[in-house]
Amino acid sequence: MGSIFRNFEPKPFRIALSGKVNGDQISVHGVGTIPRLGQYDAMLNFSSLPQDFHPSAIATYTVSICCVYNAAMRNRALNIAAMGAEGYSTRRVLTFGKEQILIEGDIHPLGGGFEFEGKISGEAKLPRDLAQNSIYIKRISPESGNRLIGVGEGSLFRINGREFPVRIDTVHTLRPKELANRLKKPEIRIVTESGQLIGLTYKTQVHSVVDGQNTMSKVLSM
Repeated sequence: MGSIFRNFEPKPFRIALSGKVNGDQISVHGVGTIPRLGQYDAMLNFSSLPQDFHPSAIATYTVSICCVYNAAMRNRALNIAAMGAEGYSTRRVLTFGKEQILIEGDIHPLGGGFEFEGKISGEAKLPRDLAQNSIYIKRISPESGNRLIGVGEGSLFRINGREFPVRIDTVHTLRPKELANRLKKPEIRIVTESGQLIGLTYKTQVHSVVDGQNTMSKVLSM
């Protein structure tokens, strides 16, 4: 397994997402590349932008559904590819105060990379002055062999430096059920995103790392 990841080759990915957000129909089609473990570069094309909603929320929390698959690994952590999964279904709930967005879908292989097809729904009034960068940290725990439960929190940053908080609850169900190298203990995942909106196209870069230790608690105790 080690040699495979040392010789990682760039991989393509696609995203297709549709549904209703803040009462408006929306569809998003994206193409991207994983040039190295942990980095996802994508162009997301929106049919329209719902009222009081920002594409950064979709970029961070939809692209990152995919980027745990080939996340960078440290301290003996495992990304989903290293577990031996060939694909997975997912359910993610984003909670912004009293409002929620639901993203559900499936990740499956496609031409040496993969494709995510999903649905989005819910209500979330986001600030108009988002700076188009964000971060989140979550704990991933194994359950029933092929299920991963993720709980975490993060922030969409505003131009004035203030943060707009979000809670992230995720369930991934991996395929096949019997994994070659299943996760045996919880790990920490750290994700950052930055992007640029031009018209209805959002250019984004997401970085994703899974950590086998709670490194932040170690740093705080130094």
